[in-house]
Amino acid sequence: MKKIFNLMMMVVMMAAMTVATASCGDDEESGSTPSAAGNVAGDYSGVMNMSLPAMPGIAIDPFATTVKIAAGSDGTATLTLPGASYNMGGTDMVIAGFTMKGVSVASSGNGAYTIGPAEIDLEVDGKEYRGALNGTVTGGKLALTYSLKVGKMPFDLVFKFTDNK
Repeated sequence: MKKIFNLMMMVVMMAAMTVATASCGDDEESGSTPSAAGNVAGDYSGVMNMSLPAMPGIAIDPFATTVKIAAGSDGTATLTLPGASYNMGGTDMVIAGFTMKGVSVASSGNGAYTIGPAEIDLEVDGKEYRGALNGTVTGGKLALTYSLKVGKMPFDLVFKFTDNK
């Protein structure tokens, strides 16, 4: 009987030690492990291609620009997206740059990250901006796509950014 009692006590002590030494990711010190957003934060210089799928006859030249990603304290990212312009029927159309906050960033393994998907629902310079955004960072290189309907515009503009790294 004494052997069974000793065996039971050892099992109880081992269980107590296991519980006492368990930890979780929330116990890490602040800043010791960067979030996924922290891993992709930075300025990305590259080329933006802009198109009007509903009006394929309108050619828009690609342009050099920068997309900025900043990590938020809540693990999300803030993206600063550039403005753009194009000519439609002799009229210069200007799309103002804008900032999106609270965009999710997740690790997809092997140094790759997904950005978004995120809904664009903002007011910029008194105009409604509606659309969707998603992207990836792989090997430190950003690929970002977003569609945008500005104000009462009847069609979407599509932006595709490719980092030059």
